[in-house]
Amino acid sequence: MVGVVIPKPPSRYPEVLTRDEIKKLVATVTPNSWGSIRNRALVLAILDTGVRLGELIRLDLGDLHLRDMT
Repeated sequence: MVGVVIPKPPSRYPEVLTRDEIKKLVATVTPNSWGSIRNRALVLAILDTGVRLGELIRLDLGDLHLRDMT
């Protein structure tokens, strides 16, 4: 274990949303049109996975593997 550097904890943790804030955010995107359905899916993907917005918008259908559910 000589030479192994122990990582320092972050000096500042990211802010997180409360359950009420999450409910309000999801409720603002009502699925009544194709654009709204897409936006709701994007919001839920961010909330459920923690993926960064830049990573999410660069996803392609080729990145989706339905057999593996990944």
